[in-house]
Amino acid sequence: MKKMTSWLAKSLISASLTLALAPVSSAVTATGGDATYDFGEYRIHMFTNVQTTTFNVTSGGNVDVLVVAGGGGGGVYAGGGGGAGGFITNYPFTVYAGSNYTVTVGGGGGPGTNGANSVFGPITAAGGGGGGSYNSYQGTHAAGYPGGSGGGGGGSDTFSAGGLNSPAGQGNKGGDAPGRVKNIASGGGGGAGMPGGIG
Repeated sequence: MKKMTSWLAKSLISASLTLALAPVSSAVTATGGDATYDFGEYRIHMFTNVQTTTFNVTSGGNVDVLVVAGGGGGGVYAGGGGGAGGFITNYPFTVYAGSNYTVTVGGGGGPGTNGANSVFGPITAAGGGGGGSYNSYQGTHAAGYPGGSGGGGGGSDTFSAGGLNSPAGQGNKGGDAPGRVKNIASGGGGGAGMPGGIG
C-alpha cells in the first residue's frame, strides 16, 4: 500500500476517486471500476467518474481501499481556498464472495460550497470544505466551512476563521484570514498533508 500511495500522490491526488486494490497473489476476484489494471503487486479497480456504482466480489478475501472525496470550492470575492476532499485508506479490508459494495465518487464543490462525499461500502470520505467569502459577500459565509479538509477563511477587514477538518483524521484545517483594512488576504484551504496557509 505504501508503494501505491506514493505513486498515487504523484499522479492522481488532485482528483476525487475510490480504489480497491487486491494483491495479484490473493484469491480475490471482482468486477467494477472505470479502469482495472495491474500495478506492481496489485490489481487495481479504479473508480473516477462522478457517480454511484458497485464493486462486485466473486471470490472474497482482503483488499486495500483508498477513498478521496471531492474538494471544496473556493470562496467568492477575496475568497478563501477550498479544502481538499477527505482522504482515507483502509487495509486490510475484508470483502466477501457474492457481495456488492456501493461505490460513490464525489464531485467538487461550486463557489464557496463543500465537495461531495466519496464512499466505498461502509467507508465514507467527507467532501472538502468550501472557502469563505469577503465579509459575507452577497449573503455568503465569511468563515471557511468544515469538511474532510477545511476551507480557508475569506479575506476581510475582520478575522475570518478557517474551517475545521471534520471528521478528524481525513485532512487538515483551513487557514485563517487575520483581517486587514488594507492588503486583504484570505486563508488557504487545508490539504491531506498540512493545514491551509494563513492569509
